Amino acid sequence: NRPWMETVGRLISAEGRSDRQGETNFLLAHLNDQATPATAVTARLFLGRQVHCTQCHDHPFVRERRQDEFWALNAFFKQAVREPIGKSDAMSATVWSLHDAGGESMAFYENLRGQQKAVLPEFDGQVADAAGSRRAALAKLLAEDQQLQVSRAMVNRVWAMFFGYGFTSPIDDIGPHNPASHPELFDYLTKAFADSGYDLRRLMTWIAMSRAFSLSSEQSEKFATADDPQEGGMPLFARIYPRPMGPEQVYDSLRTALTSLTGGGRTETESGSIRHRREWVEQFVRAWGTDDNEESLVFGSDISQALLMMNDRDLEQAIPRAAETLVTAGSGEGVAASASLRHLALGTLNREPTEQEERVFRNRYRSLVRSMSPQEAMKTAAEDMLWAYLNSSEFVSVH
Repeated sequence: NRPWMETVGRLISAEGRSDRQGETNFLLAHLNDQATPATAVTARLFLGRQVHCTQCHDHPFVRERRQDEFWALNAFFKQAVREPIGKSDAMSATVWSLHDAGGESMAFYENLRGQQKAVLPEFDGQVADAAGSRRAALAKLLAEDQQLQVSRAMVNRVWAMFFGYGFTSPIDDIGPHNPASHPELFDYLTKAFADSGYDLRRLMTWIAMSRAFSLSSEQSEKFATADDPQEGGMPLFARIYPRPMGPEQVYDSLRTALTSLTGGGRTETESGSIRHRREWVEQFVRAWGTDDNEESLVFGSDISQALLMMNDRDLEQAIPRAAETLVTAGSGEGVAASASLRHLALGTLNREPTEQEERVFRNRYRSLVRSMSPQEAMKTAAEDMLWAYLNSSEFVSVH
């Protein structure tokens, strides 16, 4: 549970080899094009500011976001140098070195009038000391920021992770031009998170134990029309908003469901460990080639999602194993079709099966038992139903 401010500082000021100091990879991925992507992504992720357009001109609608501020932030990264130093034995990938070099600390840019300008490394009116690492100086300035911008940005992001919407939309564009839906609560959590020492576990506990997070996803009559952020309005957080899970959530839910259905036994999905999880999630990563090298996780209830789940080798092996475990466990007791289906529904969707699902399952079993043994028919019917549950929109939704 490393303090978030410490994590931010390490990501910004990291030095060393990419295969030994993992935190270096954050900046190594964004130091192209005069480090303008590093500037934009640092502001967006850690400060809740969208500044990529101010690389070329002042923001057309937000007076506080000027071109000179972008390049003053960019100047903190001017010393950073990345160099290839060989190949990794484990992955046969290029290993990079990230370090600071001496030289000019100023950033130079051209405004819309074609005039050449120069700025020193500066953050919110504070100019970095000429001596030492500029990136370390930026990390220090962020920690001393009286506006608590790092805290505010993270509170907004974590709140959105729990509810699907932040206090502002988008979550990484905070400022007077984009009023918060609940400014008093936003301010309170921002200060409390900073006062806690940037304790993420404590922040998540506060949110998880809040009354707002305990509400149902059903829409009340009182807020039927007022609380619908999908229509563009501000969220009132008077209910939980149903939304698709992210790829990581789907992976973990699959593993949890299959593990529970196999009686806690080891499944292929579980044995794949971190590497399998990463490879599975990477299927849904899309790189958009934006100014700050932005990536997006795309996972929706579409054909590509279904095909990826159907073609997952570990899933194909785990489903029959789960069905066999279910049938074997109850073979001596003559488990009824309804009892088997109830076990499947509770293990995947955490609810009782519907009447329609019971009817479909019974009919499937009766059809199969004409050509195979009752145990094989039950196993095959259970596989089919488990597959349907895991591929349902209900399973891959937060609600």
